[in-house]
Amino acid sequence: MRTAHAIERYLARYCEAETALAQALTTQHDQVLTVPVYDEGDSFLELLSSVATGQGTALVIAVVNAREDSDAPVIDRNRQLLSRLRDTYPVVQEPGVSATLHSARFGELLCIDRSSRARLPRKQGVGLARKIAGDLALALCATGKIASRWIHLTDADATLPRDYFARSDGLEDPGRLCAAVYPYRHHSDRSDLARAGELYEMYMRHYVLGLQAAGSPFAYHSIGSTIAVDAGAYAAVRGVPRRHGAEDFHLLNKLAKQGSIARLGGAPILLDARASQRVPFGTGPAIRREIESRQTLRPFFHPQSFLYLAALLSTLEPALRCDSAEQGMALLRAEGVRRSLDPELVQALGLSLEFESMLRESLSRSADPRVRLRDFHIRFDALRTLQLLHWLRDQALPGQDWSTAMSELGLSPERQPAEVLEDLIALERRRCSGVRGLGG
Repeated sequence: MRTAHAIERYLARYCEAETALAQALTTQHDQVLTVPVYDEGDSFLELLSSVATGQGTALVIAVVNAREDSDAPVIDRNRQLLSRLRDTYPVVQEPGVSATLHSARFGELLCIDRSSRARLPRKQGVGLARKIAGDLALALCATGKIASRWIHLTDADATLPRDYFARSDGLEDPGRLCAAVYPYRHHSDRSDLARAGELYEMYMRHYVLGLQAAGSPFAYHSIGSTIAVDAGAYAAVRGVPRRHGAEDFHLLNKLAKQGSIARLGGAPILLDARASQRVPFGTGPAIRREIESRQTLRPFFHPQSFLYLAALLSTLEPALRCDSAEQGMALLRAEGVRRSLDPELVQALGLSLEFESMLRESLSRSADPRVRLRDFHIRFDALRTLQLLHWLRDQALPGQDWSTAMSELGLSPERQPAEVLEDLIALERRRCSGVRGLGG
């Protein structure tokens, strides 16, 4: 999917200033790994120690960053980390202001300092840090200094499996493969953090299983630590959104509209289950709330919510062969009756999501039902899907606790969360293999 024109256009119009460093870097590498680094210490050094050798050389691009509103202790810990990296990894080049290239056993480490000066805007944090690293990786791909087609994204608290790079390079490309997501597991030596991580992981896996059962093309995990993006696809979607949180969700949402997303098997990436306030929402804040309240604050979606989603999705193909959006709405209501769903709720859901207007827009795009279907899914995307589930939860189908949700899947909640999670992972592995996205 790497197209020279898309990459050239992106680098000319939309890239961050740090891509200029590509001209000064002369070493060629087989792989590239990008990492936003905010308020880290030992975890980042442990990540670097997990980057495997024996699969060619790798360039790790780390953006050590702080925001304009970051506290002074964060700035100080970033400074200490940069100093430790200089002591641990020999400096071989300073290719630009606030950029230092180190030699490492896996290849090279490039540190970009956006903490000491030129800090990130308040609302652009981790997304902009990922984009800076990703844009530079793309520029290196464009000049042939990175051999792989893949730009890998991870986080400073990750531990990578030994075959990490080989697994993405070994993918057979069906022609529209634009991204891959690695399996993952949360872990901690602290029992309270481990349990909180297990419960949050159950929530995420329950959500993906529900999407898969409903037939959604967006049934994949959106975790920034676990993503690899094709260089051409990265350019086509204009890189990582500059958001301070959920940038991984929105990146994959854009990529899923470009083509297919592969869900990789094999050993998982290990992620620290840690209570964190680095971003306003996501794993770290969820674990922190869990620890502070000693109860699960995030309810699991009611299983009937996915039945309503399934009704809508199964209606699409016949609805998009209709002559009018009104006929499509009638099909949706009929499908709800067939599935014994609340007819008033089906009608209200269709109106709330502007289902009829989206049908009307897609019907006007083309006479080809396949083009209409793709157009509808571009409108009714991963974000709209999540909004549908939230609407159902808020209006009619309250969320469930973890034990009830697991019972609905046929998994006994009488055991410890770690044991239940193992069975949930096995269930997901059986049901959620292959690719998703609009090219799948």
